[in-house]
Amino acid sequence: PAAEEITTDDGNTTSFSGQELALSCGEWVADDDGVRHIIKKGKGISYIWASTIPVMPLALLYNADTQSEKVTIGFKKLNQWRKLTVPRSAIGSPRKILDLADKGLEVTSINALPLISYLSSCITNNFDKLPTYQVVSHFGWVGDDFVPYSNKYLIDEDICTRDSLSALANKGTLDGWINTVRPLLSNTCLRLLVMTSFATPLIEKLNTLPFFVVLWGKTGTCKTVTAMVAASVWGDPTKGKLVKTLNMTSNSLLSLAALLRNIPLFGDEL
Repeated sequence: PAAEEITTDDGNTTSFSGQELALSCGEWVADDDGVRHIIKKGKGISYIWASTIPVMPLALLYNADTQSEKVTIGFKKLNQWRKLTVPRSAIGSPRKILDLADKGLEVTSINALPLISYLSSCITNNFDKLPTYQVVSHFGWVGDDFVPYSNKYLIDEDICTRDSLSALANKGTLDGWINTVRPLLSNTCLRLLVMTSFATPLIEKLNTLPFFVVLWGKTGTCKTVTAMVAASVWGDPTKGKLVKTLNMTSNSLLSLAALLRNIPLFGDEL
């Protein structure tokens, strides 16, 4: 006999253990056994499986620079939730979603189409529930907000190195920083670099040209330490974090400068 789909009401929701939020999933049954659609065959039933593990969208990310959208997918394997952020197109076609198998998602040519349908249903039925974040592809000014110190915008982690993202973070106190740095400002070179560090965000607002400040001298004259003090204005000043080596390709330097944008680029060892 022909298979007959068994429909469920729109109140059906995901019920995975440890899920961050419950989403309306339409006609899909979504629990710790996986995600499936029930099909009636005569007196029995069968299933169309979208996933054999818990999986669900967790957030939407809209890039204000590129006007493109990404989605964060959560899936549970070995009793642990993992997260994967991908372009929306990556879960829009069987060919592209198969690439996510390399990232740990349980998807094959057999369940690719049902999985696409399920994820799409979860997104379109839950625009009011899914967290939506605005992201940008650079640090610095976005209107009157300054990334990454903004509550309105996040940085697109796909275009940012983990070192840069972790380096630009708040730590310590302003008074502690002032008490440490103020006695050092009697050194002219150090004071010049600290002033440069503070001046960098003003360039765009004042519509002026960017500039370079170069320190040179013999080994042991504290050029690197001076750069680290100036970099401490923004975060972790250790080498490899905010203080980078200049022994990299021109393209790498240009990409890093574009990423930092309104935050100074500190380069060591020309």
